Amino acid sequence: MEGMRRLLGVLVMVVALVGLPTPARSASLFTAVEAFSTKTGFRAVVAWQASETVSGEVLYGPSPEDLSGVAVPLPVGPDKAQMAVVDGLTPGRTYWFQVRDRISGETSPMRRMTATNAYNGWNGRTYTLSLVIQLDAPEAPVVVGSDLDLNDVAAAVNVMAERVHDATDGFVRLGTVLVTDTKLDYSANPPVAFGAVCTPAGNVADVVIETAVAFDSHTWTPWAIDDPCTVIHVGRQGQLVLPWKDPAHLGYVLTHELAHYALDASDLYGLNGTGECWNPDWDGSLMSNRGGWKESYGRWEGTELDRNETLTPCDMGSESYSWDLLRERYVEVPERANGPVEHVVDRKKTGNPDGGALRIFVLDHRAGSSSLHVVTPVDRP
Repeated sequence: MEGMRRLLGVLVMVVALVGLPTPARSASLFTAVEAFSTKTGFRAVVAWQASETVSGEVLYGPSPEDLSGVAVPLPVGPDKAQMAVVDGLTPGRTYWFQVRDRISGETSPMRRMTATNAYNGWNGRTYTLSLVIQLDAPEAPVVVGSDLDLNDVAAAVNVMAERVHDATDGFVRLGTVLVTDTKLDYSANPPVAFGAVCTPAGNVADVVIETAVAFDSHTWTPWAIDDPCTVIHVGRQGQLVLPWKDPAHLGYVLTHELAHYALDASDLYGLNGTGECWNPDWDGSLMSNRGGWKESYGRWEGTELDRNETLTPCDMGSESYSWDLLRERYVEVPERANGPVEHVVDRKKTGNPDGGALRIFVLDHRAGSSSLHVVTPVDRP
């Protein structure tokens, strides 16, 4: 037995001397991997953080034994944090995936993800929407006049999550939201006009926040979650005045545009198309296209999709009543109620209910030293 131990010791020394491969390190190269489906299930986003520079790619497929799909990062190039967009998924199907470093060959642990369809992904209480929001530049230009950065956008997402949950009586909530200034294959970020040709490869984000272009905020296509193009452009004119005031200001503009994008909510006007549509007696909201927190009222003003047509005395223009339109895609939402209903009321500037699914991640692109981190908003009443 002693002779066997000596022989094994010699063999270990020989292996070290001749330079044969040693076991892989126990610490993972990939310290964080986040993945979620967006765009009604046909598209997913995978983002990762590494302890050192990597050239990552996503391997994915229908089973751990079949990872034949490959998605490369945006933008291409070694970095410490990256993201990739996986297109062409089948809504409702479960996919297995892992991130692989093309430099070292190391991989992240195997995980799985379901390509969730946001229009029929009912969990018994609510629908969940996930988004990619892109700030069009690493730093806002001086002309913007304020220090808008990714953390401001993340704080605005927190406001949007609370407002969307309130506006839909709690039947819709935000899930995972990735905020980034990564160039998502855009040669530029011009607004897309009505009827413009969609180029999916150049339109990855759900929302582009325009700082370089002095442009109004618009959602070009209703029911646009299943549109491969970027449809929401949040600009520096119109609702989002120059400069934007604060994250709450940005948040309610995002809410208004998301109401078009995901819920087909109409713009709200006074009856017969005159004036603003205000209804301070219903749920604490003031329904108007102006939007914002009104200190004098201690209430929000913004797009609302309340279930009662009488208690929401708004002119939808040429559109049908917003709650009825909502139910065309979100089929589990109950019919309109004739009287008061249980409602999620936003009577605070922040710190309101958001549905409990919100997870905000920021991918801050800095060539060679990008970072991916979670953001926990500070809710101040």
